[in-house]
Parts: sequence; C-alpha cells; structure tokens
Amino acid sequence: MTLAFQAGKALHKGNPAGVMAIEHAELLERIYMLTDRLEIHELELQNIRSTLEAAFGPAPPYSDDVKIIFDIGDRSVDDQVAEEHVTAAHHGNVVHWYAFEGFSRGRDQAFQFREVLVHLTRAREVGHERVTAVELTTAAAPRALITFTPPHERVLWEVRYRCPGYWDKLRQAGGQRFEWVPPPVGPGETKGRRSVVRAVTFVFRVPATLGTLEAFDLPRGASFRRAATDAHGSTYRIDIRDISALLGPPATAIDPIRWYLELKSADAP
Repeated sequence: MTLAFQAGKALHKGNPAGVMAIEHAELLERIYMLTDRLEIHELELQNIRSTLEAAFGPAPPYSDDVKIIFDIGDRSVDDQVAEEHVTAAHHGNVVHWYAFEGFSRGRDQAFQFREVLVHLTRAREVGHERVTAVELTTAAAPRALITFTPPHERVLWEVRYRCPGYWDKLRQAGGQRFEWVPPPVGPGETKGRRSVVRAVTFVFRVPATLGTLEAFDLPRGASFRRAATDAHGSTYRIDIRDISALLGPPATAIDPIRWYLELKSADAP
C-alpha cells in the first residue's frame, strides 16, 4: 500500500465515496505495474523463442515419417488438421526435439500455435513420457519447438490443431491447389538428404454434404485412392513413399509438392 493511499484514506475517513475513489486509484496503479511486468516478460519470452529458433533450426538431427489428416469442414471454422509422426534419430542416438510448422495458406490466414492447438500427445513407451511445445517467433504459419522427455531413439507423437478457412476455396469455388513444402534439413547439413521427411501420407476426410473429392496433376510416384465411405462422408489417401525423389536438384531450393483438388457436388449428376 502506497503512502499516498494511506494518507488519502486517513483524510477521507468517514467518507465512503472518497475511500472508494482512492481504492480505485490504487487498483489502477497495480494494473499499470502488472502491465509493465508482463511487457518485460513478453520481451524475455520473445528473446528465448528467437534463441531456440537459432539454436535448433540449422541441422535437425532426426528423420520423420508422417501422416497428415485433413478434416475438411462444412464451414470454415470446422477445418482441422491431425499429424501423426514417427520421428527417429538421424544424428545422435535419441530424439530430443522437433521443429514443427503447421499448415497455413499464408498471410491471409495467419495464426499462432497457441491459438489453434487442440491436442498434443505422445505414445508412451516406458513410464511417464512427456511432450511439450514452446511457440517460436510469430509467422504466417503456426510454429513451435516440440520437446520429448525422456528422449528415445524413436518417438511416436501426434498434434491436432484447428486450421480455420484453409479449405475455403475448395468449398466456394469447387477446386483448390494444394501445396506442401517438405521441411528442409537446414544449412548445417550440406550433403545427402534434403528434407527430414522420408515418407508422407495425406488423408482427406470429406463430409457427405460436400460431395466427393478428385485429385489431378499428382507428382511422380504419388497415388490417390478413396479409402473408405460411409453415411457421414468419404476418406481419401495420397501416399508418397519416397520424398527425396520429388525435391529437385541438390543445388536448388526444395520444390513444393502440389496437386489440384476438386469437389464433385453431392447434387451433381
């Protein structure tokens, strides 16, 4: 309690309105102090994120096989993504961390990891297996450093997050270009592999109300098929068993993997 507050309270003894005004002033003073502290902590946290990104970004010491499952919603707010990862040590004996970047269409669909995270879990192997996430510097796509405690030679983990509006063009225009850039290994690895991902499976779940899905202009070695159909809709798969064959020449930037998706309306003949 400040001296000003004590003196004011003494002067206004017997005057409830005056005491209340002084108490409101004291509350505002505390709010300002807390705001200053929060700004300092936010700056410190941003510095930590930048340090983590610089320290862990250049040479990811792991390889990854991933299944990416898109739930295409009836509405923008219903779009979700689930990623099932099998991450194995590449440099070293165990996997301590993973540099994660979620899906986004770019600046027109920017959001942060903590805003969209639905679930982050790790398959237990022995005892208590922890998985945590530290959000990295703000970008168009949600990004985070995923850490594993204790580390293992191979880690099975899953992340689910909302991706509102990702499939708006597909719903509104009936077609959308899909594009994915495999995460690169970074400048610390100058020869051999070019991406941490070895194989990937894309799964698209389409509700019956939207119709059926077709894929065109698939890359070499990719296969598209309808995996299941029920009263709620259909599930489709695109499997790419060898990412390295699709990444372009070693001296160039990694080529995006892309194809075109079309919806055939349930009411179409």
